[in-house]
Amino acid sequence: MSDVCGKYMYDKFNEIAEDTRRMFMKCKSVGLASHEDIEKVLNELQSTMKTYHQYQSESKQAEQKLSFILQQVAKIKSVKKQKAMAKRVEKRQRKYTETKVKAFKARNDYLMTIESVNAALQKYCSDDVPDLIDCMNFGFHTSISKCIQMFLSAQDNIRRGRQITIETLNRAIADLDTVVDKQKYLEYFETTFTIPKKIKFEPHKGDEVSTVNAQVLIRDEMQSRFIQMQNRLAGLKTENDE
Repeated sequence: MSDVCGKYMYDKFNEIAEDTRRMFMKCKSVGLASHEDIEKVLNELQSTMKTYHQYQSESKQAEQKLSFILQQVAKIKSVKKQKAMAKRVEKRQRKYTETKVKAFKARNDYLMTIESVNAALQKYCSDDVPDLIDCMNFGFHTSISKCIQMFLSAQDNIRRGRQITIETLNRAIADLDTVVDKQKYLEYFETTFTIPKKIKFEPHKGDEVSTVNAQVLIRDEMQSRFIQMQNRLAGLKTENDE
C-alpha cells in the first residue's frame, strides 16, 4: 500500500498537476486573445457611436439653419433680395444634404457595429468560455477517477488478502487434531518409534525352565516383587495418560 500511495499515486497526481498547469497556461493565452478581440470591437463600437452622434448633431444643426433661412426667404417680398438669398439657401441646402448623408452612413455603421459586437459577445459567452472550460477540464476528471480507483483497488486487494489469511487460519484451527498429529508424527519417525521385537529368554546351558516358577522358598519374595511391578506399571500408565 505504501508503494501505491507513496510512488504511483504521488507520481500520477504530480503528472495531473503539471498537465493542468500547462493546459491552464494555454487556455489563459487563448482567453487573453479573445479578450483583445472583444476589446477591439468595443473600441470600434465606441468610435462609431461618437461619429454617429457627431454627424447627427451636425445634421440637425444644418437642418435648423436651412429651415431658418427658408423662413427668412419666405418673409422677403423683394425679388431682388430673394435672388440674393438664393445662393445662401443653396449653400445651406448643400450643407444639409452632406451632413444628412454622413449621418445616414454613420447610423448604418453604428448599427452594424452593434450587431457585430453583440455577435462577438454572444460567441464569447456561449462558445468560447465553455470551450475554454472544457479544454481546462480535458482529462482531469478521468485522471483523478483512475487514481482513486487505483487506491480503491489496492485497498480491495488488501481486504481480500486479509480475508484469505483469516480463512486460512480458521482452517488451520479447525484442522488441529492431537490424535492425528500424534499418528503422523509416529509415522514420520517410524524407524525411531517402532515397537522392537520382544525380548526372548536366553537360557543358560542346561536350563530348560523358561517360565516364572514360584517355588515355596521364594514365593513370598516373588509375590512382593509382583506387587511392586504391578504398582510400577500402574504408575507408568498414569504418567503416560497425563
